[in-house]
Amino acid sequence: MPSFFEEHGLTVPETWEEFLDLLANIKEIPGVEAPIASGAGWPIANFVDDFLLARGGPDLYSRLLTGELAWTDPEVKAVFEELVELLQAGYFSVPADWAAQVDKFAAGKYALYVMGSWIVGMVPDPEDIGFFMFPGTKGVRGGVDFFIIPKFTERPEEAKELVRFLATSYAQTIWAGLGGYTAANLKVPVGVYPSPMERKIAEAMVGMRFLGVSDTIIGGEFPIVYPDQLTLLWIDPDRLNEVLEAIQASVP
Repeated sequence: MPSFFEEHGLTVPETWEEFLDLLANIKEIPGVEAPIASGAGWPIANFVDDFLLARGGPDLYSRLLTGELAWTDPEVKAVFEELVELLQAGYFSVPADWAAQVDKFAAGKYALYVMGSWIVGMVPDPEDIGFFMFPGTKGVRGGVDFFIIPKFTERPEEAKELVRFLATSYAQTIWAGLGGYTAANLKVPVGVYPSPMERKIAEAMVGMRFLGVSDTIIGGEFPIVYPDQLTLLWIDPDRLNEVLEAIQASVP
């Protein structure tokens, strides 16, 4: 939160070394339980996806999504070992209900939280939500909203026309202006987003390589096993090998 950073003389990191220094500095602030809030389940999975994308790069992350690279591969394990160092340094909170963690984040118990842009509707002051990407990130990942037209609908052409309309910059400009949503249409002007954080997100997306979310792209048991095993890693970082083997075994 910008007010938290201002109060404690913190600045947004531009390099990975500055990010590590930021975490170390936040940890020493009285009253802060941990630098980074950890929401159990999917928020941890989202954090790890972002971490892999930032530290491993878009190509590594893409190969994981397609199955070309195993989760137990030394290249992947090396990125996870960086994450384990942060876990062992005490930079993350104990995993807890993600919505409850939003409340504690807003109260200053945590300084950082990897969360969707809808968080602006869950905090007392939407203007006091900041945003920055992991330093060095060259790609972004995100889920998609599907519009499904029933096969036996009586008006298939009208339904298709509606979907085409919803994909236009006109419709998505209205949608983005409501808050909590980042438009997929690149012609939506940044100025329509209602909060500073959302405008920064939209600006950061320009020129980035877009990739999917792992638990959406990879099927089978992976969407269930992945967040569960990562939560285990948060609790016991020494079990990294076991966690990676279990994740790989869940890939169809």
